[in-house]
Amino acid sequence: MKEFKIGQLTKVLVTERLRKLDDRCVAAAEIVKQVLLVALKNVPPSDPGWPAVVQDACQGGITAMLLCEIDLANGAVRLLASTAEAAYELDLDPQRMRDGALKGIVDVRRFISADKVLHLQAEIAKHYPKAAKEFAALFYTNLVEDLHVSGPTGP
Repeated sequence: MKEFKIGQLTKVLVTERLRKLDDRCVAAAEIVKQVLLVALKNVPPSDPGWPAVVQDACQGGITAMLLCEIDLANGAVRLLASTAEAAYELDLDPQRMRDGALKGIVDVRRFISADKVLHLQAEIAKHYPKAAKEFAALFYTNLVEDLHVSGPTGP
């Protein structure tokens, strides 16, 4: 599959549109969905690379929400809903779509406090209990990887 800069494109599109709207979480999720519908239009379900496109688009979308100071927890829930719709419309595996979306969403952890990460997980749990467990596992895995790469800090 051809390499796309989906995350950067999505971040720019979402940021510019969100600055002008009232219901910004819904708009952001809809933009991410539209990006996915275009980017994955002719991708066969058997292509192993399409979940990475979903991850990239959701990472761009959640980063744009952060830049526009939008409620990230509500935004994450909206992203999960919109990617589920995209999976249905594209006839792609909804679980793989959700997994890609969660990987993109969890990336925001680098920029927010632990309290906000917990709030994000709690909001996801209200709507998607299984996804919240996967989010927690991804968060932990990423945290351990970050520590492994950067090493422990302190005296």
